[in-house]
Amino acid sequence: DVYYGAEGLMPMVAAGFAVVATDYHGLGTEGLHQYVNKVAQAHDVVYSIPAAHAAVPNLDPKWVVDGHSQGGLAAWGVAEAQHDLKDPNYLGAVSVAGVAREGDFFNHLGNTPGVGFYLAFMAAGIHARYPDFHPRDLVSDAVLEHYTDVTTKGCFYYGYATYAALPSGTLLRPQWEKIAAIHQFFEGNAQGNTPIGGPMLVIAGEADQTVPIDAVRAAVKLMCANKQPVKFHSYPGLDHDPTMETSTPEQLDWIRDRFAGKPAVSNCAP
Repeated sequence: DVYYGAEGLMPMVAAGFAVVATDYHGLGTEGLHQYVNKVAQAHDVVYSIPAAHAAVPNLDPKWVVDGHSQGGLAAWGVAEAQHDLKDPNYLGAVSVAGVAREGDFFNHLGNTPGVGFYLAFMAAGIHARYPDFHPRDLVSDAVLEHYTDVTTKGCFYYGYATYAALPSGTLLRPQWEKIAAIHQFFEGNAQGNTPIGGPMLVIAGEADQTVPIDAVRAAVKLMCANKQPVKFHSYPGLDHDPTMETSTPEQLDWIRDRFAGKPAVSNCAP
């Protein structure tokens, strides 16, 4: 089921769409995986389109990008990239739970039970982008004890199980906020202040324990202030993964409208 089968992929195939599930570089290829790097992953998605057409020549040339969590960030990056690329076949982007502000995000992960393993992944992603950055400057010794295995040998579930018993508040290194590479990384991942190409649907869960919804709202507010073509919808009571599963019908309706050539409607307040 390509791991994410229940979270959109199989319903999208069942709805009649060809789905190109992009492997980001460093996953199955040489080199480090630049985890949650908006620009790198946006490039990976854009490059996957001609690769898909080379593999299956009769695919429809028109396409949308749709992503959740790390993929939601990638989708946002694709939307920004298309402002300059102007691919005539690109129809729009769907981003689900894919935005975070630096301080909010790290403090949230460090103090919320069950999601601290993301800090190890984040440290690996920052190190891949800035080799002079040392993960020990961000995460505690308790996290470092299994850091290498979690970030190079295991999967999502392995990371969760490894760190599930660590008490909240013990995962971040004191004064991590002073590390320049961390600030540079998040500046490169900022959303909302860059024009996008084509329309965008942003979805978030009100009870998301991984990506705080306040960060998503702030990014959408910036987009609205900049008069960008964005529609935002939040789902009350839903956590990170259930938001993707529950909102798939809405995503599919929005995508069908793009393929049908219908104008996208923004719901930014006047």
